[in-house]
Amino acid sequence: MTNKLNKLSKRGHPLSDYHGTNLILDSVHGAARSWTLDASTLSRCVKEVEVQMKEDGLAKSSMIGTRVSISSAGPSSKSYRYSVIGSYVVLKFTRTGWRVILAQRATRYPRQKEEVSISVTSVAFEKMKNALSRRYRVRPLVEGKVPSAVNDN
Repeated sequence: MTNKLNKLSKRGHPLSDYHGTNLILDSVHGAARSWTLDASTLSRCVKEVEVQMKEDGLAKSSMIGTRVSISSAGPSSKSYRYSVIGSYVVLKFTRTGWRVILAQRATRYPRQKEEVSISVTSVAFEKMKNALSRRYRVRPLVEGKVPSAVNDN
């Protein structure tokens, strides 16, 4: 699996340029179309990530450096006995918005679901953790001990 974006700059390609993003993905996928990702699917995924990050107390300015990895879904039917050609795309949030930094073909199997993985910077992680602790009473779990409010005394 080679990175087909190596002819672009190291900064990747802006996701907001739907036509250009689809051209890049088409060059990666070749003739495969059924189980691959397109620009609209990528846009939907990053919007869901942005909503989740906002709910977790993270401002957009703190999201810079966040990476989202997306693998396309496989066929939903077991009638496919073999793998299909799908997609694996990595997007990075920058000051100018989301950018496609990696696009590859990926082998997908029947009943594999779409997978979205989020990686945040350590600063963003701390901000999310602080926002969570402001909303809820959060404390580390001590193995073997039951919280006192739950005891059946």
